[in-house]
Amino acid sequence: MKGNRFMITDHLHVAMIMAGGSGDRFWPLSRKDKPKQLLPLGKEGKSRLQEVVEHAAALVGMENTYIVTGKHLEGPIRNAHLPMKNENILIEPCKRNTAGAIAYMAAHLMARHSGVSIDRISMVVLTVDYRVGDYDGFIRSARVAMDTADSNNALVTYGVAPTYPATGLGYIEVILDSRQDKEAPVYKVATFHEKPDAQQARQYIDAGCYYWNTGVFFWRLSTLLSEFSALCPQVSAIIHQLCAAIRCGGNGEEFQKIFSKLDDISIDYLLLEKSKNVMFVEAALDSPDVGTWSALRHLSATDESGNYCEGNPVVLDCRDSIILNDAGEEKIAVAALGLENITVVVAEDAVLVMDSNREQEVRRIVEELKKRNAKQV
Repeated sequence: MKGNRFMITDHLHVAMIMAGGSGDRFWPLSRKDKPKQLLPLGKEGKSRLQEVVEHAAALVGMENTYIVTGKHLEGPIRNAHLPMKNENILIEPCKRNTAGAIAYMAAHLMARHSGVSIDRISMVVLTVDYRVGDYDGFIRSARVAMDTADSNNALVTYGVAPTYPATGLGYIEVILDSRQDKEAPVYKVATFHEKPDAQQARQYIDAGCYYWNTGVFFWRLSTLLSEFSALCPQVSAIIHQLCAAIRCGGNGEEFQKIFSKLDDISIDYLLLEKSKNVMFVEAALDSPDVGTWSALRHLSATDESGNYCEGNPVVLDCRDSIILNDAGEEKIAVAALGLENITVVVAEDAVLVMDSNREQEVRRIVEELKKRNAKQV
């Protein structure tokens, strides 16, 4: 461990990538066995997961990069030819949201690095949802966040200045007069805000002290465990139980029994919104969430009427719409006439047509298809 170039004065930095999501909002392209993180949505045809693994490796080294995912994605992710050790792909015993994934990672770090003080282990928590435009800027701002977490013993959030009134994202309110000017601005966090309506989102942009919440975090392991102990003691106890089971070589049934005691809740709700020890670093990202159709339109080139078109559809007299033919024009011709703010996505075996304002409800469609035992999920 002493020879690890990502351990400075015996301080170990590790990255975990939360990759267990089903990607329902990106249906019909995202499916249970191939969700959005495995689709070739990145540069040069890479998957989002491939890109984020590269980001993590640049920050902490490939040997210190971990993926935490669910049982349903174990096969697809292990077969994705990622340049990392098989044992660094951790499979959660059951689905318990981002708080569960982070707790599971914390337990594994304590078990695997029992000879290292938890005060000398720091975590970078990444998602597969964000998109990087300026790679060098991203690395610089992420390193500012890592340093802020290490030097302040704080939970550090990472947010993006909003460029449009997004209603599908949470917002972080910062204290403007707490600003520290480093290679990326650093603030104290005032509070977190849930997904707003369109009017409230516009007010957030006008106020100038609100940022999109990326779901990317940085902290010392000791800080995380201390906050859990103070604010969520039952979670702290479960982490230590998991750690003991891992050290003893426990089986899947034992892990399941312990892990299932956790609530299915996000780390934001469980911990960050309660903590008074949260700081913020402005992220150099294009978007915190490329997992929705509207995000794809806002991040992509559109025609003069604001339409995002892919797959060579025929589009006449349409405005602010998405018309995407993933099946290929040789298989099916897609045409749209007179649409406004409508999303049309054509896959080989499914078609989505919706009011773009209701994209957060795509999960309802997926749930209904599951009830019908449809194979297209």
